[in-house]
Amino acid sequence: TEADPAGLPAEHLLHLILQDCSSCHSKFRQKVK
Repeated sequence: TEADPAGLPAEHLLHLILQDCSSCHSKFRQKVK
């Protein structure tokens, strides 16, 4: 399946993870303020 991490290139998977982290951190910062 397309959603299977094992079928994705490592760089692409890492990029998705970093995007999720940055979005979560930005939400967290907004809550702190």
